[in-house]
Order: sequence, then structure tokens, then C-alpha cells
Amino acid sequence: MKVINLKNINQSKLETLNKFRVNLCEKIGIKSSDWNDYFFEKRLSVNCNNKIFSTSGESFQMEYRTQKFRLGLIPMNNDSIEIWWIEVFNKGTGLGSEIINNILDVSDQLGIGVKVIPVDFDNQEGKIENLYRLRDWYRSFGFESRNSNRTPELYYNPQVQTLKMAS
Repeated sequence: MKVINLKNINQSKLETLNKFRVNLCEKIGIKSSDWNDYFFEKRLSVNCNNKIFSTSGESFQMEYRTQKFRLGLIPMNNDSIEIWWIEVFNKGTGLGSEIINNILDVSDQLGIGVKVIPVDFDNQEGKIENLYRLRDWYRSFGFESRNSNRTPELYYNPQVQTLKMAS
């Protein structure tokens, strides 16, 4: 794991992200030390309802990469994280669904929300239909739009289950 200076990041956001990472690692059987932690300049432009949505700024990322997939998580706030990057290199194997299901299981377990801005890395032609299909894929896992679909951001609210005492 790389050593970085965390002076520019809100510590409670970092604690939320790290707690999420530790629990995700336990769930899928990997080590936290296999992740790379670093600051980066995030820039993203996505078509949403025929308008370009852009986001930028310095951020902190925890990234895990194998020959099969790449996953990057960034802090959002004290009770949410963002999937900044998720890419499966061999499509159609179910690995993407498995990764998302594990992320959402941890979200539910910890009560931590998850945000994603779907981006189709393989869409060289720029077909908007491919992006809509990807957004629908995330929705099939329970991600929802906020702001009446005015932004491409999708959110997953943790399904926290409470136990009731039998009377």
C-alpha cells in the first residue's frame, strides 16, 4: 500500500471509506494492503438527457485492480461512498454483477450509501442507448435517480434491516 498525505481530506469521510473497504475485503477475501490509495484530479463528462453533465476537482481514491477487473472507491460524505471506477475486462461473465452485489451487501451491512455515475468505457461510437442500458443495469440492483433524472448520478440507499422482538 502506498503512503500518502491525508491532510486535504475530511477524516470522517476517510474513515467511512476505509471501513467500507475493510468490510468489502473481508467479504470477497482480499487484503486491504492490495489496494492503492492516492489523490487524483477527477474529471468526468457524461451525456444525461441530451445535456452534458461534468464534474471535476481533487479527490482521494482507493483502487483495487486485477487482471479481471478494476474498482475505484472515493469518499462522498460521512455516510456514503462513490464507485468512481468499476470495469470488468471480460464482459458477460457475471463478474460485474458479483462485484456490485458484494458492494451492496456491505452497504446494507454498514448502513453506508453508494453513489455511481455510469460510464460506458466500451462505447467508442458514443451511442446513447448503451449508456441508457448501463443505467438500467444499475437500476436493476436498486440504484435510483435523484433530482428527477437531471443528473446521471444514481444512488443506492442501504437496506438496513431491523429486528423486532416477538411479543
